[in-house]
Formats: sequence, structure tokens, C-alpha cells
Amino acid sequence: METVRLHVVLLTKPEDRKQIESLSQSISTQKNLVVLSDNMIPHITVYNPEIPKDNYDQACDAMERIADKYTQFDIDFDSFEKPPRGDNGIFINYKNAGTAQSVFQEIVGNINVLRDGVVRMKYKNADDVDGQIEKYGYPLGHYHFPHVTLARFETTTERDQQLNMLQDKTQDPYKVTSIAIVETGDYGTARKIVKEYFLQK
Repeated sequence: METVRLHVVLLTKPEDRKQIESLSQSISTQKNLVVLSDNMIPHITVYNPEIPKDNYDQACDAMERIADKYTQFDIDFDSFEKPPRGDNGIFINYKNAGTAQSVFQEIVGNINVLRDGVVRMKYKNADDVDGQIEKYGYPLGHYHFPHVTLARFETTTERDQQLNMLQDKTQDPYKVTSIAIVETGDYGTARKIVKEYFLQK
């Protein structure tokens, strides 16, 4: 069975994405693995499974229906944090409540049923301690909250130094304007918008 990777994200309005990109570049160092730049798209990952290629059009139709159902909404800043599973990244976390939570749940619910049990190649031989891989195709639960990866570093020390510099900062709410499928690059970066479905204004 031929499968495709489906990287489903929420996108904020372009001026908000520029602000995120500028913040990412402000904490860049010589030890950055990833810093957001003009060829990367700041995004909030919702779901990133592999699905049968035959189900791709159904997945696109589902996202279009969801986008038509919701109006554009603000997503509120929560904190700057390191990822929950030990990579050397810095996340901008947003509050998982209200419309953001509803959109997350609806996208995952609609796409997961189209997975037909497919597990992402990377996790086919991994220990499924809490059943996340069987349930979602990869360990979604550890990252199933709204966040943007601001940067990734070669060392934990470098990451922690930059994270400490951010602790007194805050951000205004960002406006989520669309659901999109993006082309995935190294370290989970989004390199290109493949399809985009705009929420109602």
C-alpha cells in the first residue's frame, strides 16, 4: 500500500508569522540546527501522520469542511518552553482552550479515521508504551497542544541559555487564519504550503 505523509498545520496571518520569524532569528547562535528564515513557514502543527495515498483527497475534503465551519480566531500565548520529549528545541506554547482545542480535536478525529491503521515508518518498531502509536500512528499525545517550534540547538546548554533569555517576554494573541498541508523539511520544518483552506472571516 502506497502512503503519503500528511503534515496538517494551522497558519496565522502573515504579519504574525513575520513576528515569530524575527523572534527566532533574535535568539540564533552559531550552534543553531534550525532558525526560522524566509524559506521556512512558522506553523502550529496539528497532526502529522502517514495515510494511504488513496485517502488523500478525502483528507483534503475533511479539512476544507472544517475550515468552512470555523471563523478566524485568536490563539493566546502561554509560555516559552523546551519540548516534552527531550530534543534541544524551544517552543512557543499557546493555550489549548476554546476554539483552538476544538479545531485540534476535529482535525485529528477526521484524519485519524483515514489512516487505516498506518503507522509512520519511523515508529514501526518503536515501543508503544502508552498506546499512542497504535492510536494515532506516532506519539501524538506528547505534542498535542498548540505550539510553534521557534528554534532547535545542537546542545542542551545552548538551548537553556536562550530559553532563559525569553522567560521575561510575552506575546500578544495571534490570529489563526487557515488550515494547511505543508511540505515537511528537516527537523519538522514547513518548507512549502501544498494546500491551504481559509477559515471564515
